[in-house]
Amino acid sequence: MQEKNASDVVAYYKEVETILSEGKMEAAKIREAALSEAKEKAAKRIEQKKSDLEVQSVVFFKALESEKDEFKNGLLAQMPLFKESVSAKLSHI
Repeated sequence: MQEKNASDVVAYYKEVETILSEGKMEAAKIREAALSEAKEKAAKRIEQKKSDLEVQSVVFFKALESEKDEFKNGLLAQMPLFKESVSAKLSHI
């Protein structure tokens, strides 16, 4: 009887080890799947942000170019006044 109890204990011990081993493998699979999904989501978010920033930079540089042209045209429009002012000051010297 005692031998049967000992063999039952050994059998239960092996069953527990098997269950724990399978549980650890399942947990590793779940962890790996979650990690893979998180990496994929992060990569998508990074690509979306890069795309958004690219669009924003294009808009910014177009606006900057427009402001540069406006500034240049404003300076050119005031060039005759500047020339007159310089000529008047030079004539007083």
